[in-house]
Amino acid sequence: MAYTRFLTDRSRDAIAAGIYQLLDSTGVQVTEPEAVARLHAAGAQVDGDRVRLPAQMVDDALASAPSELMLYARDGRLPWAIASLWPTVSNTRPSRSWLCR
Repeated sequence: MAYTRFLTDRSRDAIAAGIYQLLDSTGVQVTEPEAVARLHAAGAQVDGDRVRLPAQMVDDALASAPSELMLYARDGRLPWAIASLWPTVSNTRPSRSWLCR
């Protein structure tokens, strides 16, 4: 039997803290020179193609992201809404409406 179990607030916060620490101390490899330059200009610490992102920069980026994104098929049909901080996908066509978390 399939079931869904959500993380506790404490577990979620521990994962988020680990992600922030990883992005700030280890960073990520960015191989596109223009992306490296833009991240550096925005406040990231750059060492070659290694980019370290401070927590405030990550928070600012998340705060500026749209709360909903609509994805369409190439022919313009079947829009899919991706909304909220929870990974959510919904088919907006009434006959096949569903939500996945």
